[in-house]
Amino acid sequence: MPLRYVIRSLALLTLAGALSVPVGAQRSERAPRKKPFEALSLSAQRLKDSLSLRLVESAIPRFDSVTTAGAFGEQVAHAPQQHAALVTMARSQLGTRYLLGADNPGQAFDCSSLVKFVMSVLRIELPRTAREQATQGVEVAMDPTVLKPGDLLTFGRGKRVSHIGMYVGEGRFVHASTSRRKVVEASIDQPNTWFRKNWVGVRRLVASIEPTDTVALR
Repeated sequence: MPLRYVIRSLALLTLAGALSVPVGAQRSERAPRKKPFEALSLSAQRLKDSLSLRLVESAIPRFDSVTTAGAFGEQVAHAPQQHAALVTMARSQLGTRYLLGADNPGQAFDCSSLVKFVMSVLRIELPRTAREQATQGVEVAMDPTVLKPGDLLTFGRGKRVSHIGMYVGEGRFVHASTSRRKVVEASIDQPNTWFRKNWVGVRRLVASIEPTDTVALR
């Protein structure tokens, strides 16, 4: 074989080898492609809850921490908006998983962390446990006809409070249910239920606009 053909063949083989190595290396080093919107799907529920909270907050006046009857006078004019905001936030968490000790909007709550989260839309800071929350605000009669949206319903045995929920109107309240393992809406009007038999109190942290309403400090 003539020498020029040998040289040409060697040159072509050398060039082909040089080109194939980087391509193979790039293929082996290339990171696996992530699924479209994978990062967004991990935080979609948190973003939804955050946006819901901001929309509600923008529609109502903002207050500092309110836990005593002395601040009620400043709230009376805005009570309807505040009641609506609390109902909206409570219902936005329906279906959220129940988990004792959890405090993660859209992911998991227990009864007291749900109430604490919902009240935070009005900048009302509550203690962490149901027993502590049952001492806040003012005491209201345990009468479904005088309840207002946003009232806290407490449950337990004797003076020991072990569960809490939020009244949302029309005989209904929202709570993180230990038996159903999620946030649900239930009735307080039905007789002979666990909730009616173990209902021990009502606390009001947002003033009503009706002048005939009466509240008593515990």
